Formats: sequence, structure tokens, C-alpha cells
Amino acid sequence: MNDMTFTKESACLDKGRTRLEIVEAIRQLVPPGSPEPRDPALLTQLQRLTRTLINEYKSAGRLSVDPFAQVAERQLQLCKKQAVELLSKKTVLVTGGLGCVGRNLIPQLLALGARRVISVDRKLASPTRDKVVLYQADLCSLRNLMGIFEVEKPTIVFHLAAQRSPGIAEYQVNRTIRSNVFGTQNLIQCCEKYNVTHCVYSSTGKASRYFTTEVYAASKKVAEWQFDYAARTGRTIYGMVRFTHILENSNVRQHIRRRVAQGRPVTIHGPDRTISPQNVGEAVDLLVDGLVFSEPGCLKMAVVRNLVWPVEVLEAALWEILASAKPSSLYFDGLPDGYNEPSFRGEIDWDRKQDLNVLINVLESRTILNDPTDDIIITKLAPFSDRTLHGHLSSLKRALRSPSSDLKSHLAQAIRAVATSQLQTTQPTLLLKIIKWGLEPRYLQSNGLSIQDFAEVSKMLATSLVGQITQESQLALISRLFLKSSPVLPPG
Repeated sequence: MNDMTFTKESACLDKGRTRLEIVEAIRQLVPPGSPEPRDPALLTQLQRLTRTLINEYKSAGRLSVDPFAQVAERQLQLCKKQAVELLSKKTVLVTGGLGCVGRNLIPQLLALGARRVISVDRKLASPTRDKVVLYQADLCSLRNLMGIFEVEKPTIVFHLAAQRSPGIAEYQVNRTIRSNVFGTQNLIQCCEKYNVTHCVYSSTGKASRYFTTEVYAASKKVAEWQFDYAARTGRTIYGMVRFTHILENSNVRQHIRRRVAQGRPVTIHGPDRTISPQNVGEAVDLLVDGLVFSEPGCLKMAVVRNLVWPVEVLEAALWEILASAKPSSLYFDGLPDGYNEPSFRGEIDWDRKQDLNVLINVLESRTILNDPTDDIIITKLAPFSDRTLHGHLSSLKRALRSPSSDLKSHLAQAIRAVATSQLQTTQPTLLLKIIKWGLEPRYLQSNGLSIQDFAEVSKMLATSLVGQITQESQLALISRLFLKSSPVLPPG
């Protein structure tokens, strides 16, 4: 990195500052929510503080390698023999085929023996390539989608298409619900009508939340339930995978690199934000393995087992600035809608400390099936009320037709109702553990949180717990909530 201009006075002030002190100095200089700084003197101060922060990280032995280096090199075990048996000489349709994962999945499918691949994407299609047919189409149009299935008659489908940006989803609510929920419904309908044998859906780790009001996460969660219902009632065999941040297509990484290239200050949401990424090769192999391990009558879900320790976004930004050799700077712009829900600690199964995984919640961790490989986990969703799901899908569809409807509220109501139906069939002892883990006082205090930050999910958990036990047992159960000993359900 080129040397930045320092005065003797500023160098003395910065010497010995801790990470927290430097972060606080940046926050005071540019408080979260402030417009992008333009004043040259202010930018110089930001550059100085950024360089000081880089030096502090380097003195702690960090920034010697790209924080994502280990992730970029990681591989999954591909069940190639079984994949070839399923894909050989088949016509395969990929929705979202022009996206990052889709572009990498298509050549893998051909290499595994697919006769040809049909790509369906909202983006403008380039000329058809050998063995690859490209359609520009929107899944929200059932008529157009049925036309493609009628002509191409795919045997296997990979459903990757979605509105994937959490930030954009918050102000394109109608578009996101139409695409992620009812586009999914259209696809399932086509799979059943045109005798597709297998369909694999790509979801997100954000769908592991018990409750969410964030539009992207909620829409993907509803789609998971749609596929689960279809797997149990339809003729097509459905499988599912959950992705975390795809390294080659990460909104965070792209934003940081774009800002550095433009010579503008890098903005990150906060100093303690982390991501658990995977590379696109893993994503592709996970999809193929999701096909291999799918079974009739049950929606099996595959996730990467061996996620590395979450990468600190601040460290990733400092690495990019350091690698650019430019006098760049950064500041914290706060959490926008779509990214501001705090993590509920009760989603992680702390009974499985040797195998913690942020892509599945506690209910899903208790239904893990025989693991076929060392590097993926196969599990399934917790049971839910089909009637409740379909009632809210009908309500959501009606709301889409009304310009005055609060679509986000309707979507949240659907999540609340269907998720509650899952919790109501969960063992009281497990519910009690989830509450205890999620509302652990030391965790809340150290992260500046309170029970109020998790009021909705706490209410859902408590209501489900109390509804399953007798009045005599309620006080005994609740009294054990914050005891160090493991909770035990009293008799009765």
C-alpha cells in the first residue's frame, strides 16, 4: 500500500489505539446514516484512521492472506457415478441459468452426460450454444413457462431463479413475492403437469430463521414449504439445498471491490458483521448431490457441513484496501432494511457443539438423516400445517391484486402462522432449550441486545411451549429457563 500522509501529531494520537477505539473514532467522524463524505480534510482523516486500523490488524497477525482464501479452495465430494446415471442423455432445465451459479452449473451438467440444457432467465438471452438452449422468460408468467415445458419436455429441473438481493427485496416487495413465491408455484405446477422426474431447489441459509419479517428471507422460506408440500403430494421427486454467500457472486465482496476501484470510501454495515461464504464450485456440486440424494415422498435438504469460521466483513474490506495499494478509506453506514434482523442464538443447536451449522436451525438439526458424505449434511424441514400454508398463500395472492395491501405484513403473517404450526409439534423440552439458548443474558448483553429484540419469536416459542404442558408444569419449566443445569420436563 502506498504511504498515506501523516502528521507527527496524528501519528502520536493513533499510536497504541485498540481496534475498538479506532472503530469508535471512525464512527464519530462519520456517524452511521451520514451522507458519503466529500470534504478533502474529512477524507484524509478517514484514510489515516483506516491505515491505523490496518496496522492494528497486521500487528495482531492478520491480513497476511486473503480472508476468503480457504473458502475459495474448498471442495465438496461429488457423487459423480450416481449423477451420471441420473443425468445421462437427459434434457435438463435450469431456471436462472444466466446467474453466477447457473452459468457454472450448466457445463457441469453437460460434463456429467446431460443431452442438452435449457436455460430460462429474465435476462436477455445470448445466441444458443451447442447443447444449450436459452430462453428469456419470467417465471411469473405461467403461460410462458408452460410453453417452454411443452416444447422442450425436460426430465430434470434445477430451480435457481429468484430475486436474491435482501436490500432490493425490501422496496420491490410485490416483485419479490411474485417471483420467489408464485414463480415457484408456477414451476412446481409445470413439473407435475409435464412429468418431470426430479426437481432441485436452491434456497438460502436465511430461511433457517424461525421467524423473519425480511422480505427476501421470508419469501424463500415460504417457497421451501411449497416444495416440501409438493414432495409429499406430487409425482415429481423434489430435493433442496441451502446456500450461504456465494463467494464469486457476493454482494458484499462486489460492493467493496467496486468502491475501491472507484476510489470512493468503502462502506460496510458495521464493524462486527460476519459472513459464512462458500465458493461457486461447492454450490454446483451441492446441487448435483441434492439431485442424487433426493427421494420420493420427502423433501431432503443438503447443506455444506464444513463451513469455515465466519469471515469478518471489516477484515475483508481492509484486505481489499491493502491489496489495492491505493489511499482508500472506510466507514460504517449502519444496517439497511433487509439486513437488520439480529441473529437469534436459539437457532443454533448448542447440543451439537462439535458440528454447529448456521444453515439449519435446531428443529432441522434433530432430523439429520444418515450423512452420505463427510462434507454435506442431509436433513429435512420440521412438519407444518399444510392447511395453514395454503390459506396464507391464497391470502397473499389476493393481497398482490390490491394496490393498498401491506404485502410485507401479509408475508410476515404467513411466516408466523406456518412456523407456529411447526413449533406446536415440537417437544416442550426442546422448545425450552431453544428459549434458553436464544435469550441467554450474557449473549444479549455482550451484543447490545434485549429480549425485546426477539419479542416475536419469543412469543411464538413461549406460546407453543405453554400450550403443550399442564398448568402445574408451567412454573416448573419456566423456573428452569436460565438455570445452568439441562432442562428436564416435569412429569405430567
